[in-house]
Amino acid sequence: MKGTLLLALIFCSLFLVANSALAKQECAGTIRCRVFISPTKLPPQGKVQSGTPWAVSVAYIFSIYGYSITPESIEGQHGSRLLRPNLHDVLYDAFNSNWDSTDGRAFTSRAEPITIKRDDNPFRRESGLHVQPSVVTALNADQPVLLQMAYSEKTLVLVSLDYEAHQFSDGSYYFSGGTVFDPTIGQTKIVSSEDFTDEVVWIPHVGETPQWETSISNGQVQTVRHDVSRDLANISTDFDSLNNELQIYHRPIAASGFLQDTTVLCYRRLEVANIVVITINLISESLQSNGLHALNQWVKMKSPAPPDSQLGDYITVATATELFRQVHSLLRKLTNTVNDLAIDVATRTSPEPGAQMQLSTGKLTVRSTRTNTGFRNLFRGTYDLKVTKSGYKPFVQVAVVDLVDYSPKVLVCRLVPVDNHVEESECHEEF
Repeated sequence: MKGTLLLALIFCSLFLVANSALAKQECAGTIRCRVFISPTKLPPQGKVQSGTPWAVSVAYIFSIYGYSITPESIEGQHGSRLLRPNLHDVLYDAFNSNWDSTDGRAFTSRAEPITIKRDDNPFRRESGLHVQPSVVTALNADQPVLLQMAYSEKTLVLVSLDYEAHQFSDGSYYFSGGTVFDPTIGQTKIVSSEDFTDEVVWIPHVGETPQWETSISNGQVQTVRHDVSRDLANISTDFDSLNNELQIYHRPIAASGFLQDTTVLCYRRLEVANIVVITINLISESLQSNGLHALNQWVKMKSPAPPDSQLGDYITVATATELFRQVHSLLRKLTNTVNDLAIDVATRTSPEPGAQMQLSTGKLTVRSTRTNTGFRNLFRGTYDLKVTKSGYKPFVQVAVVDLVDYSPKVLVCRLVPVDNHVEESECHEEF
């Protein structure tokens, strides 16, 4: 009898452990699964909220994260829908903004749209409604998902999802049904795959507004701007003096053999090369001593090369004049760049924030922050970019961020999971 009771207790214990492990994701065998948001995470249902439907849905999702905000505030911040008829654009702005809750807490939302696609070709094995794994992962992590219906103004909150465990070739699952909540009427509804066509889903990441990386103060920017501007003015003066000396004391000489027995006026190659090399070295020394490593990297990429020894002992006056023109152009560009030395650049990664973003020059890491935040007072120049996050493929590229010729507002990266053997993580600038 005691043995039977002991076995029963062990069986019950195992049953409870197994069910607690599957508390957020239930599967019937190996075929059909259901994933859902924990009921305790959802605000009380049955309460009808007034306001524009899309703004009510956004406010409801924010409330799941613990941030109370009125639909009127959300619509007010992003303008009337009469002025912006594209619901997709309105939702993108609403889910990629900084907000203040009704109790004064600052919070940030970030989201990228994902399409649920229907393939109704009866001759294809993969026909049906496809849902991406990120939707399953979000619900399992108690992250609400907003459904933007394709052929109506409706926006519904997906609270549970029924799907088949088998993945299609693109990694998606077959979406068989689920439960949606309409916060405008305070009611849930059971839906099937037949209720959907090609819909858009949003998985917002909402949390306390993170702090931007601010290692460079406004005072430091002003000091560096002053010192480098003074140095560039002196270097320009010295360059003009060397150029004049070349013309006065090293007059062009006649050299034969340039164009088959013709005689042209030339400078000695080494004299021209020395002027170019000395000027570029002085620029580089000033930039490095003032911590402008990225701007120095840009100079190395853009500087004209001194005349090569393969040209012989002489180069034509026209060749030297063109070299000096390029140096003058470089000095003017640098002077203008230093006058507008630092900019603010935001950072954003999808499908998740929290990635480590490093801006470097060679082996030197210049600035580093977590997404989705940004860099305050980022010195202009050319940066190498490295973005890493656990579970995702890294993005590493040399001299990819150009802050001299361009002024991006955001560095945006789409991270690809490590088990995706087809795509790579990619980053770009938004202006």
